[in-house]
Amino acid sequence: MKIHKIPHHKIDFNLYDRCLENSAQYRYSATSTFLNAVAGNQWDIMVLGNYDAVMPIPFVKKMGVKFVLLPKLCQQLGVFSAHDSQAMNMEFHRYLMKNYFVAYYAYNQYNSLPDDFKCRQNFILQNQPYEEAFRKYSPKRKRKLRLEEEVAENAVWRAIPFEEGKDFMLTNMVGHRQEKDAMAYIDTLQALSETGRMYFYAFYYHGEIINALALYQDTNAVALLGTYNVKEKIKLNGSSKLVDFAISEWISQKDFDFEGSDVPSVEEFFRGFRPALFHYPTVFFHKKELLKQWHWRKIGGLFGF
Repeated sequence: MKIHKIPHHKIDFNLYDRCLENSAQYRYSATSTFLNAVAGNQWDIMVLGNYDAVMPIPFVKKMGVKFVLLPKLCQQLGVFSAHDSQAMNMEFHRYLMKNYFVAYYAYNQYNSLPDDFKCRQNFILQNQPYEEAFRKYSPKRKRKLRLEEEVAENAVWRAIPFEEGKDFMLTNMVGHRQEKDAMAYIDTLQALSETGRMYFYAFYYHGEIINALALYQDTNAVALLGTYNVKEKIKLNGSSKLVDFAISEWISQKDFDFEGSDVPSVEEFFRGFRPALFHYPTVFFHKKELLKQWHWRKIGGLFGF
């Protein structure tokens, strides 16, 4: 059986979703529901046989050329099949590199690939009774959950609708320097909210939001897609209280996926809840390397090699 490409408008979503649901590597971020929300129709798939294995390929278009790039809020994709196989994963990888210009792509934590792939990390608190999960929290995290008396008397934390937290999240998100990037991020949250799978939580202090969380709920897990905080109020520990509250709501039913981070302070925060550490392989090329690839492929096309 050969691997072949299928553009978005020709995908059989019933077969695609069935392959994903029966795969050894199932992950919410590869579902058609999630990808259609975060990438629109800007994703193709690579398929082995009659959807025996699939690999979603999100992209952006520049000057008519498709550049593979994971969309906002999408951490891992990769190969999905009934049984994971490094040989098959590498076949997909070679096909990807031959047929696309790859700016950034992330396989999933269950994909076996050679050790020379650069890996990033993810943290997952696995499904268990909340009392057991809480007992494993670090001593520091437990201390931070004991709010000061004045804070406790003037604080409320609860689930909220997207519209109630939208402006706060827009104002307090981290990592989006330009307004258009921040608005695109909020638009993505809006699209995800319309799937009916998003949950938002807020910590109010004296009647104003100072912390918020965005969670995506799927079959086996809830994923922490974003944390938003008023910097000046970080020491009140509302963020710790809010994450613990979300964990208490979900952990007896599903895994709690922190989505990982390479930022040391965020990593330290997540580790305090004692999640398990996982690694996922990635592929990354700088703009200069992509231009070089484009140049050589153009020459190859002119001379037929």
